[in-house]
Amino acid sequence: MPFFRVWAWLSAFRYNWAMQALPAPTSEPRTLHPIAITPRHIIAPALLARTAEQLQGRLAAVPRDPQAWRALGDLHRRRGDFAAALQAYRTLGNLEGNAMAKWLVAVAGGEELPDAPQGVRPLPFVRMTSFFTPAQRERVLRVIRDCPESFGNAEVLVDGKPAVNPESRASVRAYKKVAAEVRRWFMPKLRRLLPRVLDRLQIELSPSSFEMTVNAYGDGGFFTAHNDATPLPNGCVRLVSYVCFVHEEPRGFDGGELLLYDSCRESRQWNRTSFSRIDPIGNSAVFFPSDGYHEVLRVNCGSDAMADWRCTVSGHCQRRPEAAPVGDAVASTDSVQG
Repeated sequence: MPFFRVWAWLSAFRYNWAMQALPAPTSEPRTLHPIAITPRHIIAPALLARTAEQLQGRLAAVPRDPQAWRALGDLHRRRGDFAAALQAYRTLGNLEGNAMAKWLVAVAGGEELPDAPQGVRPLPFVRMTSFFTPAQRERVLRVIRDCPESFGNAEVLVDGKPAVNPESRASVRAYKKVAAEVRRWFMPKLRRLLPRVLDRLQIELSPSSFEMTVNAYGDGGFFTAHNDATPLPNGCVRLVSYVCFVHEEPRGFDGGELLLYDSCRESRQWNRTSFSRIDPIGNSAVFFPSDGYHEVLRVNCGSDAMADWRCTVSGHCQRRPEAAPVGDAVASTDSVQG
C-alpha cells in the first residue's frame, strides 16, 4: 500500500478515535480534555469555503441531490453565511418538504419555528443588530476603559464549586460593583425586548429573574464547549442565554466566534461537527436556549487595551420557583456566560 494511503488511513483512524473518546454530554459544566477542542478542519473558514465550492460543482452536475443541498447549507451555516445557508435549505425544502427541511429554513432565515423534528437539529437563536444606542454603548465601553482593575479571572464550576480553570476558559469578568453600573439601565432594556425573543424561541418564562455580567476575552481567550443549564442553588432554571457584543471600532481582534452546536434538547445529545457560527459583530446581540451547547473560539488580539478585546454584556433569563425571591442578579458564578 503506498505510503500516502497508509498515512491517510492512520489520520482518519486517529480522528475517529478522538471523536469517540469525547466525554458524554451532560448539563454540568466540565473540564474538557485538550482532545475535545474542536478540530481545525471543522471550523477553519478557508477550508469550509473550499469544501462548499466543491459541493457547488457537484450540484451543478446533479442539481436534484438533496443530501448535497443539505451538506452545502450546513457548510454555509458553519461559515456563518446564513443567507447562503438559507438558499441551500430552501432548495432542499423544495426537494424534501419534511420536518427537518422546514426547521433548517426557519433557523437560517429567522422565521417562525415549526414543530421541532426528532433528533439532533440546529439550535434556534435570535440575532439583533444596533442593539445598544450610541449612549448605551459608550457607557459600557467607559466601564471597560476606566476600570480594568475591576475585572478578575472568570470562573467555572468544578465539582460544583467555582474555580478558575484555564483548561476550559480564559477570560475576565467585571466584579459585581462595576457590573451593577451597567445593570441599572440594561435590565429594563432586556425586559422590553424579551417577549419577542421568547416568542421566537417558543419558550415560556414566567415568573422570571435575570443574571448579567460584563466579560472580556483578550489575546488567547476562549471558552470550551458547554451549556448553561446548570442547576442553581436557589432552584432557578436558566432558559435563555444572551450575549451582547461591544468593543472599540474598528475591531481590534479576530476570532472569538460563538459556535452554537446542533443538539437534541430532549435527549441532551449534541454534535461537535455541526454548528451555527455567530460572528462577534460590534453592537449586535444573540439569544439562544440555555440548554444548547456552545463554545467561544480562541481570540487573537495585539492590543493590551481591554476595550479592544472581545467584550460582552451577557447572562441568562431564568424561570424561578414561586418561593424564590424576585430580583436581578448581577452575576452568579460566571461559569456559563459567553
